[in-house]
Amino acid sequence: MSNHYTNTVSTVLLLVFLFISSASSSTFIRQYTDGFNKNFQQENGAVPDSIRGEAHYLRQHEQEISSRDYKLSAASTVKGLRDRPPSSYSLKMESFNTLLKSTNADKYVSRPFSAAGYKWTLVVYPNGNKNDNGAGFLSLYVAIDNSTLSPHQEVFVDLRFYVFNRVEKKYLTIQDTDGWRFSYFKTMWGFSQVLPVNTFKDSNNGYLYDGDHCEFGVDVTTPTVFKESELFTVTDKFYNPKYTWSIQKFSTLLEDSYYSDVFSIGGRRWNIKVYPGGCATGKGKAVSMFLILNANEKFRPYEKIYVGAKLRVLNQRNFNNVEKQIDNWYNGPGYGDGYGWGYYEFIPFSDLKDSSKGFLVNDVLMVQVEIEAISSTKTLMVYPNGNKKDSGSGYLSLYVAIDNSTLVAGQQEVYADLRFYVFNNNERKYFTIQDTNVWRFNVFKTMWGFSQVLPVATFKDPANGYLYDGDHCEFGVDVTIPTTYQISELFSIADNFYNPKFTWTIRGFSTLFKDTYYSDLFSIGGRTWTIQVNPSGRGTGAGKALSMYLNLDVNEKFRPYEKIYVRGKLRVLNQRGLNNIERQLDIWYQGPGYGEYSWGYHEFISFSDLRDSAKGFVVNDVLMVQAELEDISSTKYLPN
Repeated sequence: MSNHYTNTVSTVLLLVFLFISSASSSTFIRQYTDGFNKNFQQENGAVPDSIRGEAHYLRQHEQEISSRDYKLSAASTVKGLRDRPPSSYSLKMESFNTLLKSTNADKYVSRPFSAAGYKWTLVVYPNGNKNDNGAGFLSLYVAIDNSTLSPHQEVFVDLRFYVFNRVEKKYLTIQDTDGWRFSYFKTMWGFSQVLPVNTFKDSNNGYLYDGDHCEFGVDVTTPTVFKESELFTVTDKFYNPKYTWSIQKFSTLLEDSYYSDVFSIGGRRWNIKVYPGGCATGKGKAVSMFLILNANEKFRPYEKIYVGAKLRVLNQRNFNNVEKQIDNWYNGPGYGDGYGWGYYEFIPFSDLKDSSKGFLVNDVLMVQVEIEAISSTKTLMVYPNGNKKDSGSGYLSLYVAIDNSTLVAGQQEVYADLRFYVFNNNERKYFTIQDTNVWRFNVFKTMWGFSQVLPVATFKDPANGYLYDGDHCEFGVDVTIPTTYQISELFSIADNFYNPKFTWTIRGFSTLFKDTYYSDLFSIGGRTWTIQVNPSGRGTGAGKALSMYLNLDVNEKFRPYEKIYVRGKLRVLNQRGLNNIERQLDIWYQGPGYGEYSWGYHEFISFSDLRDSAKGFVVNDVLMVQAELEDISSTKYLPN
C-alpha cells in the first residue's frame, strides 16, 4: 500500500521566481578562495620623539614595515559601483585637499569602531602609501586593535572598501574574493592602489566634489565556516531514535483522530496521529496512522526536510510487528500538505480484533516510530543541469531564495550580499562567484543568483575536482545583510579665523632662569593653546638655541582616539622691521594624556642670533614670539 500525507486544509502559495541573468564580467568575478594573497602593510609602532610627555617635530623619515611576501593577484580583486552605503564605518571629509597638500600628514586614521567582535580603524593615505607601492594612488587599509590579541591568535575577515562617487550617486567598491588574515604581527591590510590620485582629484570624475568633499567607508565581516554556507546534510544517528505510544482503552475511543504527546528526535518535534476508525481508503476497515511534524515547528515557506523512518504497531506477544516505511519530504506546518506522512490502511480491524495475533492486549494498542534519517536543508537553490528559464541550460546554476512570509507585500525590500561557493577537491579550495552590487529581494523577487556558474560538462568531469568520491559535491553561499552604518565621522578643516594670531611679549628675557615658560592661554579655532619656550634650549638645542613649541592646553577635552590636524606658523618676531624667524607646523595633535599634544622645534633660533642686537630679535631685553594658525581640523563623531 502506498503511503500518503494526512488530509489537512490546503494552503495555496503562489511562488513567483524572478531570475537574473549572469552579471557582466565587470561587476562579478570567479576565483578560487583559500590563500591569503593580499597587499600587506603593517606599522612598526614608530612614535614621534617625545621628552617628558612633550612631542617635537615629526621626523622626516618615519619608517613603516611593508611586507610584500603576499601579493594581490589582479584576478582576485573585484571593483564596481554599488548603491548601498558601507555598513561598518563611514568617514566623510570636507577638507581633503588640505591633506593632499600636507607634507607630513601623510595618512588619516579614523576613530576605533567595532565590527566582527574586534576594534578597527580605517586608514586613508591621500597621496598613497609609498611603503606599499602606492605612490600616486589613493590607498585604503583597515587596522585591527591588537591589544586584545595573543601572539598566536589570528582573525579572518572579509573587507570591502568604499569611495563615494557624486556623479554616479553610487559607491565605488573594491574587495577581494578571499579572506584577510590579521594577527598580532600583521595588523593592517588593504589596497595600496585604489584609485590614481589624479583620477580622484579631478572633480569631473565625481570622487572629490563641492570643492574638496569626499567620503570613504568599509565593511568588516567575519566569514564563519558552515554557518552561513549552505550544505545539504542527512543525520542518521540519534541519541534515542524511537518513541512508543501506549494507547489505553482503544476500543472505547470515539473521536475521529488522536495525537500522541509531543516528542523530539533529530532536533524536530513530532506527534504520532492515529485514526481508530480509519480515514480515506481505510475508513471503516483499518487503523490509519501518520508521523506528523508538530504544529509549532518553525519552517520557512519553501523549507523541506527529508525523513526516513519506520511506523509500527507493536506485537505484544513477541510475534512480528506491523511495520511500514516512511521515505518522504516534509513541508513545514502551515505551508501546504506534506507535513504528515503515513498510511490510510496501516493495520486492518480484523487483525486487531483477533486476540491471538497479539496487537491489542487488555484493550491496549502500542504504536511506535523509529526515525532513521532527518535532513537539514537550506534555501540555496541548485540547478544541476542549469536553470533553462535564465539562459542557464548546460550550466550549473546557483540561486538563493528568501523566506518572504514576513515581508510586507509590495513594500518591504531586503538587501543582501551574496557569494556562492563550489568546492574543488583537487585544489582543496572553494571556487567562488560574487557581484560587487547588492541584491534586492522582495515578495515579487524572491530568488537571485547566477545562471551560468560552471558548464555542466566541466562540473561532471571528476578530473576537474568538483564531483569527487563517486558523486559527492559541495555548494555554499554567504548571505550578508548590509546594514546602514550606525557609526561614522565627519572630518573638516577650518581655515578662516576671526583672529588667527597670538603674540607673546617676553620681558626681561635675559633674566629667565627656569627651564620652561608658558604664555597665557589663548583661543583660536575653538581650541585653547599656549606657547612654550625653553630659554636655554632642550633636546638637540640645549645650550645653543631657543626651543619653542605650540601646545594644546592640558584642560582641552579629547576622546582617547581623537586628534586634530593643525597647520600654522611659529615665529620669533623681528622688532626692527627685518625678517622674522618663521617655522611651519603641519602635524596631527592628540588630546593631552592620550598622545602628542606639543609640537615645535628644539633649535628654533640660535643664541648667537638672539644676542646680536643688530639683528633685532631681542630689543631692550624683550623677546616677541608669535603663533599664527592657518588650518585646524574638527571631527564630528556619530554617535557621540
